[in-house]
Amino acid sequence: MRIAFARYNQNTDLDYALASVASRNTEERLGILEAMVELGHDVTIVSWVSKKHRHVFKGESKGRFDNGWMTSLVWDMNADMQSFDLFFVETASANTMFSFGWDGERVGYVEHFAELLYETVGVPVLVYHHGPAELAFPFDRMRCMLMNPLTDEELAKLSPHNYRNIFHGMDIWGDYEYTVWHKAYTTGHFLRDGAMKHSYARPELADKLKFVATDIGYSPRYDTVMPARDPASAEFDLVYVGRANKRERIAKIHKYYDNPNYTSLLVGKGWDEELWEHYVTAPGQSKYHGDVQEHYGRGLACVQTLDKDLAVSGMATTRHIQSIHSGCITMVDSDISGGDRWVGGEDFVVSSPADVVDVLEFYCDTHEHLREANDYQRSCLKRWVDVVPHALAVAVGKEGADKV
Repeated sequence: MRIAFARYNQNTDLDYALASVASRNTEERLGILEAMVELGHDVTIVSWVSKKHRHVFKGESKGRFDNGWMTSLVWDMNADMQSFDLFFVETASANTMFSFGWDGERVGYVEHFAELLYETVGVPVLVYHHGPAELAFPFDRMRCMLMNPLTDEELAKLSPHNYRNIFHGMDIWGDYEYTVWHKAYTTGHFLRDGAMKHSYARPELADKLKFVATDIGYSPRYDTVMPARDPASAEFDLVYVGRANKRERIAKIHKYYDNPNYTSLLVGKGWDEELWEHYVTAPGQSKYHGDVQEHYGRGLACVQTLDKDLAVSGMATTRHIQSIHSGCITMVDSDISGGDRWVGGEDFVVSSPADVVDVLEFYCDTHEHLREANDYQRSCLKRWVDVVPHALAVAVGKEGADKV
């Protein structure tokens, strides 16, 4: 099939070694694109790629990751959207003020996307990674266009960057049946997420959307496999990689990582060492996505947590894949719906610091035990090339969508 791929908002980073931590989900984007190419599809990037990343289309890399396969990708901002079978849209921030410089002008990311969608005749597939900020394809704001349309005079009083003006004149609902691809525990759990309930659980959208839930995948090219370390040589017992930007997240990390029975490393923006006891080290934020596994590689284990809404949905992120491939024994907070599927079963689900101590003592007492447990957790992970075909099949109607 011929597939167009766009990021809904913000830059489309493609060199993993240079991908900013502010540009989320680069590892998923690359894994999905690589799988599409490996499966024999023709893929064209139709959203903005900054100069910093354009070398990948020549197969070049600025770091340790092999980008040779990317010579099969095409970048064309003026592509004929009527020539594609599918239009994959990676969700991102909903801020319509973000823009990029193109041919001497500032162009809004969302405005460019609207133009692409207007010309699309293939099936739009909305690729949801995680986070309320990422659940922002305009259904949550644009349903008002369906339920409460404005006159031209009323629209003229709004900013040109308002969703109603950006998508004005488009039959956003009547012309398309969207496929929503997510990695929550089930579609039922996905629709229980607070942001998703507001956006999608509406009777007037029932005939416009179909859903497909899959496991999250990984790419052997970008998810580097590191050997399980000898417990005697590990710098820390636990490692956490992530930002301290929500009260509930901070509380969770305090619960599991701030404990005198083990030492912890916290990598991410907002963690202040002065707020912790001496058994926690917080060096600050990592600059690039590609550094994440090296941080995990400094410890024996980790506990993966999610914010409340995402825990309800069981929305998988790549953090557990990165930690497992780094050689860490990976635990998951018991509040996460279906979290046991991430880590290989209930033995690695924890609800208290005492549970963490039990896992550390049982699986990390010797190098052999740690290696065996880590090998088992790795065997439970799926590659993107095994995950993507189902999402594609649902989008084109060859396989059934999830029941809602």
